[in-house]
Amino acid sequence: DEQPTVAVLGASDGSTANLLISMTEDTVAERHDAVALLKIISPHIQGGGGGRPTFAQGGGSRPEGIAEALDAARQELGLPPA
Repeated sequence: DEQPTVAVLGASDGSTANLLISMTEDTVAERHDAVALLKIISPHIQGGGGGRPTFAQGGGSRPEGIAEALDAARQELGLPPA
């Protein structure tokens, strides 16, 4: 029995922040959408982005907000805090 899979990654080069979200089709079918999730968490890095329901990426000018963005993603996905 396979579990729905979601990956939310954050990275920084020191001056910019990048977010990447990847989801399996079954996750999207259940209730989540990578673009919608990105729109919710990208304000934490003062950024935006786009993509498709299974894959979205974005960037922003506030790398210190990556941890907040990842925490917001966990909360939105109904996962316990890290």
